[in-house]
Amino acid sequence: MLSNSFVTLALAAASAFAAPTRDSRLDVSLLVVYNPEITAPVAKQQWCIGSTVNVTWDASDIPSDAFENTGKILLGYGGDEYNLHLDVDHPLATGFLLRSEFTSITVPDVEPRDNYMVVVMGDSGNTSPEFSISRCDDGEDETPEGEEGPEAEEPEEEEEDSDDEDSSDGESSDGEESDSDGEESDDEDSDDGESEEEEAPDAEESASAER
Repeated sequence: MLSNSFVTLALAAASAFAAPTRDSRLDVSLLVVYNPEITAPVAKQQWCIGSTVNVTWDASDIPSDAFENTGKILLGYGGDEYNLHLDVDHPLATGFLLRSEFTSITVPDVEPRDNYMVVVMGDSGNTSPEFSISRCDDGEDETPEGEEGPEAEEPEEEEEDSDDEDSSDGESSDGEESDSDGEESDDEDSDDGESEEEEAPDAEESASAER
């Protein structure tokens, strides 16, 4: 009776490994093992919480038997040689075709750290290089209160330009006045010369009459 129990258990174990199975969690066939190489995120890349990013992988060598297989993306982090700390309860994406080679995800609100990784789960999963997730809305690039930004200096430049225009206008008007004064004086001198020439013949005529 005891020996029959061992035989039954052995047959059950053998059939479990030999028969085609389907992982209900991944919803992909385990008959074909395919692990696509993840191309993004890359090592030391930064993701901002709440932003939309693409996870990409190379599926150029996908077998024809896995052409319609779908997968999911899980987020984990390193630090433990035997544990990737994968968040299987909150996948980043599910139900996409492995042959699509990318899917867009929203970066979750998780604890910032620099050793995150993603796993593209198809048949058995493939792990990305470690990257960071950060809060990018801390206001580090914002201008502190009470300080003017670089655009505050623009009005001063405009005032300088207006001063230059005023000075140039003044110079041109002064030049025009001096030119007009010079022309008037020249005209008066020429008129005086003509009157002197007209008076000279009259003097000669009076002298001849006296004689």
